[in-house]
Amino acid sequence: MFVDARDMSIGLDREADVAIIGAGAAGITLARELSKKFDVVVIEAGGAEAGVGELHNGFITCAGLPYPIEETRRSGFGGSTSIWSGYCALFDEGDFWDNPGQPLGGWLITRDELMPYYHAACALLNLPDFDFNAAELATRGGMRYGFSADFAMDVWRFGQPTARFSEKFSDAVSTSSRIRTLTYATAVDLRLAPDGSNVSEVVVRTAQGRSGHIRSRIVVIAAGGLETARLLLNADSQVAGGLGNAGGMVGRCFMEHPHLPVPGIRGTQDKRLAQWTTRFRVSPELEFEFLLGITPQARRKEGLLNARAHAFHTPQMELDEPARIGLFLEQEPNPASRLRLTGNRDAIGLRLVELDWQLSPRDWRSYRRTAQRIGLELIQAGLAIGEPEQLIDAIDDSSVLHSNHHLGTTRMSSDTRTGVVNDQCRVHGTDNLYVMGGSVFPTGSWANPTMTVLALTLRLAAHLRQLLSHRTAFATV
Repeated sequence: MFVDARDMSIGLDREADVAIIGAGAAGITLARELSKKFDVVVIEAGGAEAGVGELHNGFITCAGLPYPIEETRRSGFGGSTSIWSGYCALFDEGDFWDNPGQPLGGWLITRDELMPYYHAACALLNLPDFDFNAAELATRGGMRYGFSADFAMDVWRFGQPTARFSEKFSDAVSTSSRIRTLTYATAVDLRLAPDGSNVSEVVVRTAQGRSGHIRSRIVVIAAGGLETARLLLNADSQVAGGLGNAGGMVGRCFMEHPHLPVPGIRGTQDKRLAQWTTRFRVSPELEFEFLLGITPQARRKEGLLNARAHAFHTPQMELDEPARIGLFLEQEPNPASRLRLTGNRDAIGLRLVELDWQLSPRDWRSYRRTAQRIGLELIQAGLAIGEPEQLIDAIDDSSVLHSNHHLGTTRMSSDTRTGVVNDQCRVHGTDNLYVMGGSVFPTGSWANPTMTVLALTLRLAAHLRQLLSHRTAFATV
């Protein structure tokens, strides 16, 4: 059921087994999974329709790289799935390996542990099967690629149609007897029990000045990589610096997938490259697009971050122009790349934040070396011509494009010195408070995050079902 918080005749105080803040892909999926047995309240700042609502601008400046924040997210039921382009990809197995060169640590789980949930996520994303093997898909499409041993092809998969969670799940959520979705209500505080061990209630507020209190056994924040960190930082009425921030890590290590060109080369007219520049469809249900990357083993030898190259045409290019080559890049977790509170407040009363998005020296070194290696590999394969070494060093901040991915601001870690949540995505130091979304990623891979977010969400749902089934009080993990 959808409940409009602007309706003055409806009380805003609620009780449930689970309170979920945010009705995007993660929040909706978690609510549907848990409502099979438990009562759930979903708190959504926007409306019951995608992209509709009072999304309060929490960002007055960008102190680092320019970032069009309001273009990269949406409020309302379904969240940013209303504007995403449907790119589905897996993290590499190597993304989960221990990396001695990463002082903040990496993933506390393996890809094998996530794999069953990756499979289950396919149905949510309208994928007919779990086939991300680029070599097999190339064979099915009648394509052949010959690259040397340090390089491997990967694919983006695309569900048919693109999964818009507002359209796909609105009826199921609105008719559920166990889910109450409170729309046009913004979570503004998380109040702790007297002993400080757990969240006793979520305080919500509307733009009309109404307030309510949501009490639940479990609280999950699934509001996106920016608003999740913002809420935790604002929740400082009882804990200085905000919840989960004992080590000062909330809002830090903001990561994106920067997109940069591989200069100095251009594509050839080879038909293999032409197939690579567009989505390739083997059947009405099987659509994919190829990318080229350096293998985890080869990257590790050189200390490189992950990346994938793709061939593309911009809207301004003629169809017969040679394709350009671009890189989607992983960023290392950098505490200086961060969100921070300012002294000003929005109309709902939350303090505004400033985004300082930065690329580190290692990010730039990985870009330049990867661009050089992939550029030369494409030339040797007959898919490109040119001399990439001549122009790579000239690329700077002015060339950086964003990918609309907000990662790392509440990162997974073994303790508060290096992050915010544990391996089950529970906030360190708070027994019943969890976070779900790309903000928990300790490292970001090259891959679009939606499939991994949903795999983690399904994993969390299984964990919470077990806790709720066996405990009557607040869960301690």
